[in-house]
Amino acid sequence: MHVQALFDRLVELSQTDPLQCPIGGSYAALMSVWSRVDPQKAETVMWQWKEQHDQDMCEMRVDERIFNTLIGGWYHSKIPQAADRCDQLLQHAIHG
Repeated sequence: MHVQALFDRLVELSQTDPLQCPIGGSYAALMSVWSRVDPQKAETVMWQWKEQHDQDMCEMRVDERIFNTLIGGWYHSKIPQAADRCDQLLQHAIHG
C-alpha cells in the first residue's frame, strides 16, 4: 500500500508540475509490487494503463517485461484460475 500511496502522490503532483510525472520505471515498480500481492489487481491496473497510454494519457507502455512480471505474479499466486490467466496473458503478449 505504501508503494501505491507514493505512486498516487506522483500522479497528484504531476497535475501541477509535469516534471513530477511518473516515468516508466515508476509504473514497473508498482506493477512488480501488485503482482506479488494481488495479481488480479495488477492485471486490472495494467489494462487501465494500457488504455490510458493508447490515448496518450500516461507514459506507461505495456511491453514484454510488464507481461513477464504479471505472469510471474499469477504463476506464484494461490488463485485457482492462475494457470489459465498465465496462458491467456502469454497468448496476448505473443499475438497482441
